Amino acid sequence: MKPITIKSDPQNPNRMEDADKKRMAASLAEFGDLGGIVINRRTGFLVGGHQRVSVLGDSLEIEDLKKPEPDGTVGRGWITKDGRRYTVRVVDWDKSKAHAALLAANRFGRMGHNDEATIENLLKEIEQSEISLATIGYDNESIKKECEENCGEEKEETLIAIKKWHCLISCDVSNAIDVLKSVEEPQNKHGCEVRHVGN
Repeated sequence: MKPITIKSDPQNPNRMEDADKKRMAASLAEFGDLGGIVINRRTGFLVGGHQRVSVLGDSLEIEDLKKPEPDGTVGRGWITKDGRRYTVRVVDWDKSKAHAALLAANRFGRMGHNDEATIENLLKEIEQSEISLATIGYDNESIKKECEENCGEEKEETLIAIKKWHCLISCDVSNAIDVLKSVEEPQNKHGCEVRHVGN
């Protein structure tokens, strides 16, 4: 197999501070990669991938490793759905370590911050393709729900970049719901800039 050079995509909108990267490195050394589906053999519970498994089901095939890996991995396999395989890692940890890993999986999955300008550019690109925005979590329903959950936060500066009615809206407001109510107007009372990026 031809060697592959790993390169970061400059269009990745996620930004992470160096201190958080160091914490992530320590987590990887202790628990291994928690980004996928991870099952703890000792307890039978999932450590990572709860939401994935809730939609993929439990058609599970596992192959034991000849010897455990330093991070506690004892097996690898996959869940099969609709003829496709999704990778699974099996570990053997006590309850406390499994719960620590569970917290780490959730914590590091939410770390970093988004570069809103990059997200805007990517959404414009994707809208011109055949890829559904629902597959990346940016459909109208999910964005409206996110804004509703975050409304009412009193901040001097609130940057909202949302995909709604085929528009991207960037504005400085204190209440997202008011924006949603008035977003269909080309120039609304909040002074938001509405830029059409789709049909």
